[in-house]
Amino acid sequence: TKDIGEFLAPLRPHAHRLIATEGRGDRAYPAGQIADAATSLGFPNVEVETNSAQAVARARTLGGDVLVTGSLLLLGEVLSDLGKPGADPMVLTDPSKARG
Repeated sequence: TKDIGEFLAPLRPHAHRLIATEGRGDRAYPAGQIADAATSLGFPNVEVETNSAQAVARARTLGGDVLVTGSLLLLGEVLSDLGKPGADPMVLTDPSKARG
């Protein structure tokens, strides 16, 4: 688990908007917590959308480039939601849960 502020800080100079979302895994940070950290770092135009597919849809309505970042689990979910061929369903599982 990474510190949210440390993860977001390098993105701040490049972001005009941040839509905080969360993955479906139980280790995901809550979207509200991500949004609070982004606001504290001075990100302009911070929004919360807890559903990752809806967050990407919202971002796409705004025009311009969309960057999805976070865990590989979240990226796998987004690729799957977008119907991208080759999205590996194994990416959607939490490896820590596979251990006995």
